[in-house]
Amino acid sequence: MGSVSDWIEATKAGDDEAVERLWHRYYERLVQLAYQKLKGRRLRTADEEDIAQSAFRNFCARAKAGKYPKLSDRKGLWRLFMKIVSNKTVDFIRAEQHKLNPQAGLSSAIPIADDEPTPAEAAFTADEYERLMELLGDERLQAVADLRMAEFTLQEIADQLECSLSTVERSLRLVRRKWEGELGDKEES
Repeated sequence: MGSVSDWIEATKAGDDEAVERLWHRYYERLVQLAYQKLKGRRLRTADEEDIAQSAFRNFCARAKAGKYPKLSDRKGLWRLFMKIVSNKTVDFIRAEQHKLNPQAGLSSAIPIADDEPTPAEAAFTADEYERLMELLGDERLQAVADLRMAEFTLQEIADQLECSLSTVERSLRLVRRKWEGELGDKEES
């Protein structure tokens, strides 16, 4: 049981080992994503790690309850994680604002997700992202590109993929060449 797709299916079946593997693979990325969604805002009662943990627990509970029957691969999982973390971030901010000013009600909380894409934009972006990832072909290049797009530093990518910094740099140069060639060709047509 070595692939993310296998772990997703096993998580749906309630396999604790698969949950742990997904946790170890995605935890740091979820924390980073929550940090980005907070947009520099500091909460008194929670932080990006709390949001990441809450999002992951929510995913596991809903997966075991059969709420994601079509979820089957890492790309779909990451899109789902992005949505859950965005929603959890808003929930945490609203809850804190409500604690600070209970008379204001939850609906008066300042939304932070105003830059969320429309469903059509999200679908186009997801399709384009998947197409570009498939263009890379190699799983190592896909992992490097995916982590870099999630704004991990080169050293963090090297640490996560257990490779040298120079390997990450070479991989990113190759990704850029492949994508620039592809995107340049599309713009010329």
